[in-house]
Amino acid sequence: MNFLQAYHIYSSGNEAPDIFHQWGAYAVLSSCCGPNIWKDMGTIGNIQPNLYIMFVGPPGIKKSTAKDIAKRLVHKIHTNKHPLPMAPASCTKEALIKFMAEEKSPCQMSFAWQDKLRKYTKLSIYSDEFVNLVQVGGDPLAWVQLLTEIYNPQPTFDAATISRGSVNLPYPYITLLGCMTPELTKSLINENALSGGFSRRTLYLFANRNSRPVPEPVVTPEQKEAEIMLIEHGRRIQSITGKFEFSSKGREVYNNWYAQNFHELENSTSAAQQNFLQSKSVQVIKVAMLSKLAVSNELILGEEEMELAIALVTDAQRHIDTIFAGVGRNPHAATMSGIQNFIKFHCERPPHYVTRKKIYANFLNHASQKDIDSLIDQMTAVEQIKQVQAQFNNGQVIQVVTTPEFFMTFQKKS
Repeated sequence: MNFLQAYHIYSSGNEAPDIFHQWGAYAVLSSCCGPNIWKDMGTIGNIQPNLYIMFVGPPGIKKSTAKDIAKRLVHKIHTNKHPLPMAPASCTKEALIKFMAEEKSPCQMSFAWQDKLRKYTKLSIYSDEFVNLVQVGGDPLAWVQLLTEIYNPQPTFDAATISRGSVNLPYPYITLLGCMTPELTKSLINENALSGGFSRRTLYLFANRNSRPVPEPVVTPEQKEAEIMLIEHGRRIQSITGKFEFSSKGREVYNNWYAQNFHELENSTSAAQQNFLQSKSVQVIKVAMLSKLAVSNELILGEEEMELAIALVTDAQRHIDTIFAGVGRNPHAATMSGIQNFIKFHCERPPHYVTRKKIYANFLNHASQKDIDSLIDQMTAVEQIKQVQAQFNNGQVIQVVTTPEFFMTFQKKS
């Protein structure tokens, strides 16, 4: 049983969407690696297997459940001999830089290569609400800029701080796994940032419904066995050092796909898709390296892992336009999209409606009550949602919002 198969068992038995668990496995694999594993891409430079992953979905979709399962596994793989340093749950950008740069920081590591000892800086960031994390200190753009600049392989990264001036981080290697709602994603990634570096470096995974009802989650013996295997595998990956190479078939698969991706980029009219396609080849190489490490210590990218990586990254691409709909257009487009997803989420579950009061409670941070009312009226006018004055058994009359699919059913109940 390989790492991905074991993780599927380990992460089962809860309501989080399968796509989040699938990519949670890749986040853990990324955390277990470092700059001591890379793929030389010639004039482009080295590609290392670190990933930035963002789980995107409406409230209640169990994003944090999937993130927590991955994070717990990283903590269990971690030992003094197999260190996997984790960022604090909440800190400023300056505090994070200080945490990484201190002489005795757990982030400061080294590996031997060609009779030389190379120092590097390694850290994993697993965040429940990524927007809340980057807003600590009141300068989210500074946080995003740091994560953008520190993403690519580089012998040294000079990070500026107020208290200590410039500090040096050798060969930084950062893994990021965050959670966001669609509307907050769009509030953070504005039109300028969409064409900038951070969104290009991040894989956004979207789900708008839970996988299955699980009233009483339990840990099975099979999950405990899978956890033991995953811990052993994660520690074994940490002992690997070297450069990935293509097999002849793996190179053929990649080159053929790359030509197709190049033409897709030329013909794309979506800004969000263009942004994704520009970095898709890098993401494919990263995911292919991790896919191989999930099954073998051999640093060869063959046909199987290349095809798997292409399929996974292409699947992630499907929801790009959904996630970034409205960026650069109507300033309330993101809020409207968020309200629509929020209503749909609640209407797919009993009692199949949501009150305006509940909508206000979730979106007053993004728009005024007047603007929210206007957005609800706009969606009603084009029949995306339905508004109903409903009288219940206790005689109370309230205004509720539902979807067209549940409109007739709800009318019969009211």
